[in-house]
Amino acid sequence: MMLNMLMNFAQFERKQLAERVQANVNARAKRGLYNGGPLPLGIH
Repeated sequence: MMLNMLMNFAQFERKQLAERVQANVNARAKRGLYNGGPLPLGIH
């Protein structure tokens, strides 16, 4: 039972982390900031 509870907490935290990261990526994109990946040609 304890292991099951720990696994549930881990799954919940994983989902929360994914949501926070996605919200941060979206916020940075709205502000026009770099989110990773290759830079377009001519931008340095």
